[in-house]
Amino acid sequence: SKVILIKPEYDDNKLVNFDSLKAVFEKVEKLIAEGKVLSCWAVSYGGVSEAVAKMAFGNKIGFKFTDKLTAEELYRLMSDRGCNISIATVYRNLKQMCEEGEIMRISVPNSPDRYDAVNDGHYHLICDYCGRVVDIEKQSLPNLAQIAKQASNCEICNIKLLFYGICHNCTQQADN
Repeated sequence: SKVILIKPEYDDNKLVNFDSLKAVFEKVEKLIAEGKVLSCWAVSYGGVSEAVAKMAFGNKIGFKFTDKLTAEELYRLMSDRGCNISIATVYRNLKQMCEEGEIMRISVPNSPDRYDAVNDGHYHLICDYCGRVVDIEKQSLPNLAQIAKQASNCEICNIKLLFYGICHNCTQQADN
């Protein structure tokens, strides 16, 4: 699956060309009839970030970025694809999506925060060489909450854990 943006044409006064808008609606209608659309949304005030959030997360379809992106990287990616969106809108939507538990913010010291579309409580490794963020599945480690509870005699509500090391790609490059 992939997310696509279908935009109508606009005139010099930034008004929509209605023939182009009709063609966009016909194209979307055809894709839906062919069963090629899982979800669709008309981009409005909240911009593309809101649209993706409502289509992918709101419908429990999910959305996975290939990398853990910073707000600036997401903004640049969307701008390069012709989306008319401000950096403030990106930050606002990322903040809202974090608060609603739809995505996970990864705070890395001395580096911009990164955002992960998979918020299932997994952990991360930060590569000391390239800065890549690698997922570490929760099930692959012992029950850290239980261990911490036994060691501290406290109720554990949440775990935020970052590992640091060398990712597989950097290890392979060093071996060559």
